[in-house]
Amino acid sequence: MKKMALLASISALVFSLGSCKKDYSCKCTYGSGASASSYSSTLANMKKKDASAACKAKGGTSSVSGVTVTINCALD
Repeated sequence: MKKMALLASISALVFSLGSCKKDYSCKCTYGSGASASSYSSTLANMKKKDASAACKAKGGTSSVSGVTVTINCALD
Protein backbone atom coordinates (compact mmCIF):
# COMPACT_ATOMS: atom_id res chain seq x y z
CA MET A 1 0.00 0.00 0.00
CA LYS A 2 2.87 2.38 0.79
CA LYS A 3 4.40 1.72 -2.62
CA MET A 4 1.10 2.53 -4.27
CA ALA A 5 0.76 5.80 -2.32
CA LEU A 6 4.36 6.72 -3.20
CA LEU A 7 3.76 5.98 -6.88
CA ALA A 8 0.57 8.05 -6.86
CA SER A 9 2.39 10.95 -5.17
CA ILE A 10 5.23 10.85 -7.68
CA SER A 11 2.78 10.72 -10.59
CA ALA A 12 0.83 13.69 -9.23
CA LEU A 13 4.07 15.64 -8.80
CA VAL A 14 5.21 14.94 -12.34
CA PHE A 15 1.87 16.01 -13.81
CA SER A 16 1.70 19.15 -11.68
CA LEU A 17 5.20 20.22 -12.70
CA GLY A 18 4.51 19.45 -16.32
CA SER A 19 3.56 22.35 -18.50
CA CYS A 20 1.16 22.90 -21.35
CA LYS A 21 3.90 24.80 -23.11
CA LYS A 22 5.27 23.48 -26.38
CA ASP A 23 6.56 24.66 -29.74
CA TYR A 24 4.09 25.95 -32.33
CA SER A 25 4.53 26.75 -36.01
CA CYS A 26 3.30 30.13 -37.24
CA LYS A 27 2.57 30.33 -40.98
CA CYS A 28 2.27 33.72 -42.63
CA THR A 29 0.99 34.30 -46.17
CA TYR A 30 1.03 37.42 -48.31
CA GLY A 31 0.18 38.32 -51.86
CA SER A 32 -2.59 36.72 -53.88
CA GLY A 33 -3.12 34.34 -56.72
CA ALA A 34 0.00 33.24 -58.56
CA SER A 35 2.14 35.74 -56.67
CA ALA A 36 1.17 34.44 -53.21
CA SER A 37 4.05 33.57 -50.91
CA SER A 38 4.35 32.21 -47.41
CA TYR A 39 6.86 31.66 -44.66
CA SER A 40 6.84 29.87 -41.32
CA SER A 41 8.47 30.53 -37.99
CA THR A 42 8.64 28.58 -34.76
CA LEU A 43 7.22 29.94 -31.53
CA ALA A 44 9.09 28.00 -28.85
CA ASN A 45 7.90 26.94 -25.42
CA MET A 46 4.58 28.78 -25.36
CA LYS A 47 1.01 28.08 -24.32
CA LYS A 48 -1.36 27.80 -27.28
CA LYS A 49 -3.23 31.01 -26.39
CA ASP A 50 0.01 33.00 -26.15
CA ALA A 51 1.41 31.45 -29.34
CA SER A 52 -1.77 32.30 -31.24
CA ALA A 53 -1.62 35.93 -30.10
CA ALA A 54 2.10 36.21 -30.95
CA CYS A 55 1.52 34.68 -34.37
CA LYS A 56 -1.38 37.01 -35.20
CA ALA A 57 0.76 39.97 -34.11
CA LYS A 58 3.25 39.10 -36.87
CA GLY A 59 0.57 39.88 -39.45
CA GLY A 60 -0.66 43.23 -40.67
CA THR A 61 -0.01 45.47 -43.63
CA SER A 62 3.28 46.58 -45.07
CA SER A 63 3.99 49.10 -47.80
CA VAL A 64 7.00 48.62 -50.08
CA SER A 65 7.64 51.01 -52.99
CA GLY A 66 4.04 52.22 -52.88
CA VAL A 67 2.60 48.70 -52.93
CA THR A 68 0.62 47.69 -49.86
CA VAL A 69 0.80 44.03 -48.90
CA THR A 70 -1.40 42.36 -46.29
CA ILE A 71 0.26 39.62 -44.25
CA ASN A 72 -2.02 37.03 -42.62
CA CYS A 73 -0.55 34.79 -39.92
CA ALA A 74 -2.07 31.83 -38.07
CA LEU A 75 -0.86 28.77 -36.21
CA ASP A 76 -0.12 25.94 -38.59
